Amino acid sequence: MSARRVLSNHSGFSLVELAISVTAVGVLLSLVVIGARMMVNAKVAGTASQVREISIAIDEFRQQYRAWPGDFSRARSVLNNCTAAFLCSNGNGNGAIGGGSPDWGDELLSDAETLGAWRHLSLSEIAPRAAARLETGWGRSHPVIDMNGGLEIFFDGNHALNGSYGHFLRLSGRLSATDLAASDGIDRRSMQLLDVKIDDGLPLTGKLTAGSVPANSCVNGGNYVAAGAASLNSRDCVGFIQLQKF
Repeated sequence: MSARRVLSNHSGFSLVELAISVTAVGVLLSLVVIGARMMVNAKVAGTASQVREISIAIDEFRQQYRAWPGDFSRARSVLNNCTAAFLCSNGNGNGAIGGGSPDWGDELLSDAETLGAWRHLSLSEIAPRAAARLETGWGRSHPVIDMNGGLEIFFDGNHALNGSYGHFLRLSGRLSATDLAASDGIDRRSMQLLDVKIDDGLPLTGKLTAGSVPANSCVNGGNYVAAGAASLNSRDCVGFIQLQKF
C-alpha cells in the first residue's frame, strides 16, 4: 500500500463525522442559551415575589401603626429595640417617607426616613429581614432582590417619569450615597420581563415604571429600547413600583 493511500485513510474527518460534530455543538449552544434564559426568568420570578412580600409587609405596618415605616413618629416608644444603638429613630409623622421630593435618580441614603423605613419594618418583626444588619448594603440595611440589586423606598410628589405621586419602591443595582449613574441599574432584559410579569409591559404606565441611566439607554419614546443581546445585559434600567395610597 502506498504512503499516499495510508495518509488518506487516517487524515481529517469524514462528512458524517463533521455533521455529527456540528450538530453536537449546536445542541450544546442551544442548551446554554436555554439555561441562561431560565436563569433570567427565575430571577425575575424571584424578584416579583420579593417585591410582593415587601409591599404586603408595608401595608401590614401601616394598618397596625397607622403610619408609613420610616415616618412613624412613635417608633422609639412602640418598636422593640428602636434605639440609637440599632440606628432606629422616630419619623416626623407628616405622612411621607423622606424629607422632600427627590428626582428619581437622586441618592436616598442621606435621608433618615428612607433609611429608617427598613429598620422600622425589621424591628416591628413584620419583615425582620428588611434590615437584618447595621452596616449599609443590599441584604443588610436594605432588602436584596434576585435581579442583582435591591430596594429603596421614598415619597415623590411628582414622579418625573409619568407625573404620578406617592410612595415608590426603587429597584436599582447600586446602593450608594451618590446619585445613580451609568451601570448602576438593572439589566434591561430583566426589567422588561418583570414589567410584563407584574404590570403592563410598558415603562411609563401602570404601577411599574422605568427610567434610564444614562438617558434613553433603557427607555426611549415610551418603550423599552430594543437592542442586541449585549446591550440587553447593560445595567441601565431603574425601576419604580408605586405603593398603595390608602
